[in-house]
Amino acid sequence: MNKDNSNSNYKVKSVFMSKMETPKLVETKVDEANIILNGQNHKYVKFLTDLYTKSATHRAMITTKANLTAGHKVTFNQNLSTEDVAILNNFFNNVNNQGDNIHDVVSSLALDYYIFGYCFIQIGYNKLKQVNYIDHIDASTIALGKVNDKGLIEDFYFSNDWSNFRKAENKPVQLKAFNPDNIQPGKTQILMIKKKEPGLIYYSNPPYDQTTQTYSLAEYDLSQFHLNNANSGFFPSAIITHFEPGLNENQMDDIIEGFEAIYTGTKQKKIVHVFPGDKELAPKVDSFPSNDDDNKFIELNRIIESKIAVGHNIVNKALAGLTNDAGVLGDLTSIQASFELLYKIHIQPVQNLIEKALNKVLKHKVEGVN
Repeated sequence: MNKDNSNSNYKVKSVFMSKMETPKLVETKVDEANIILNGQNHKYVKFLTDLYTKSATHRAMITTKANLTAGHKVTFNQNLSTEDVAILNNFFNNVNNQGDNIHDVVSSLALDYYIFGYCFIQIGYNKLKQVNYIDHIDASTIALGKVNDKGLIEDFYFSNDWSNFRKAENKPVQLKAFNPDNIQPGKTQILMIKKKEPGLIYYSNPPYDQTTQTYSLAEYDLSQFHLNNANSGFFPSAIITHFEPGLNENQMDDIIEGFEAIYTGTKQKKIVHVFPGDKELAPKVDSFPSNDDDNKFIELNRIIESKIAVGHNIVNKALAGLTNDAGVLGDLTSIQASFELLYKIHIQPVQNLIEKALNKVLKHKVEGVN
């Protein structure tokens, strides 16, 4: 096809096909500040947040793992005095001014961890430099400061919108890192929970890989494709040949826009418009048969669900409330075996990370917690 139509006796307005590239974790320094973002303007964080809301299967897997990690309640098993037990019990029932109990905070921390690969605890102190409250702070709102000469992060930064953080209303607010040796009454501190990862200094990748992200996007696009076809009632792709003579570029574009207002695909045109410039007036439509496309899409959706589950280390989709290919949840024995495998490989290590972080904080609430 000749893209330069100046010497051609017909013109073609064709579809375009774009290559989808998913963002990646890139620790990016803000030039004018001591801030390290997760991708340009925290773009990777925004991408992971959108992915969680777009893909139903991806969301189900994350929610399942977060719920399993938080469990039903949070307890302590140290040999504490009766007085300290009473202090902790009272504190666990109301750990912040939002009215959250300790389990609420752990649930939020676990959810953030499985979405982003890390999470944050916010700690407040009273005048006696004792822990006054603890709270989860949305990981998508936090960026990290540069490490010091000891390799430690001393500062974190909060913004409601990192994509526009240079605007006055989104100006980053500096928050000090958790440091029990430098407590300032009335000031909060931030403790980051993450796993160590080779090649990364500040952030860590989410506990699912790029392939899982790609299949999650595919699930969303597949749903949009079906929705658009249902709304338009125009399933097959087609070539429409227009024989109206003497059309200029603007008129051709107007015709195409008219068709696109009715027939659209998921983020891509479905129709090729040809303008040969002959004297005949009626347009000609050549449709491509759909064959068994519906069955193919059903099978593709099954593959997508399975791939997402594998990426989340969930070998039995029933753990996330999803049926198998036969449309059933499966037997209790296989579900229990799958849970035990998931717990040992994936859930327990995350529980240990969160427990370790909470114990660092709570030891400054009562003595003897470790």
